[in-house]
Amino acid sequence: MKVLIVDDEAIITRALSRVFSSKGFEVFTGAEGEEGLALWEAHSPDLVLLDVIMPGYTGPQLIAEYLRRKNERKAFIVLMTAHS
Repeated sequence: MKVLIVDDEAIITRALSRVFSSKGFEVFTGAEGEEGLALWEAHSPDLVLLDVIMPGYTGPQLIAEYLRRKNERKAFIVLMTAHS
């Protein structure tokens, strides 16, 4: 299973990457929306974890742009934020 993690906080990206990698998942990480979109298109992950607020595309904008370009809906998507 492939997992894409896109978050501008490096500590969160590293922590999540370690957890998924230790369970045998193939993990791809990005630090901002544009990079995340390119990784999503290139690797077709099964699970996508997106920060809601990040540089470039926000998490919701990234989802909308991916669907506009690919019109595919086969990944599970989790939006996450550290803001209350």
